[in-house]
Amino acid sequence: MKTNPTNRRSQASPRHYSARFTIVTKARTEGDSRTPNETRYKLRSELSELRERYLNKVDEIAMQCGVAEALKIKKQVEQQIDEFEQMRRGKGL
Repeated sequence: MKTNPTNRRSQASPRHYSARFTIVTKARTEGDSRTPNETRYKLRSELSELRERYLNKVDEIAMQCGVAEALKIKKQVEQQIDEFEQMRRGKGL
């Protein structure tokens, strides 16, 4: 099954949308001047942790996609080599 690289957003799970929503909501609340300083400090800390976890997850997904693509290409190359070897043996080269 091929994936469309321009349509990555449709592949995101509800958990990814939830994480993004949480980050955006907390960032807006933290940025609101009406939010008490103690609450803003706590939100900054939570935001920092959430952003780090989210970016690590994005990196993990990217690496998994990269590995899958690399394995697919490896299989194609191995098949081409096998075909060449069979052809070469058949011609007595």
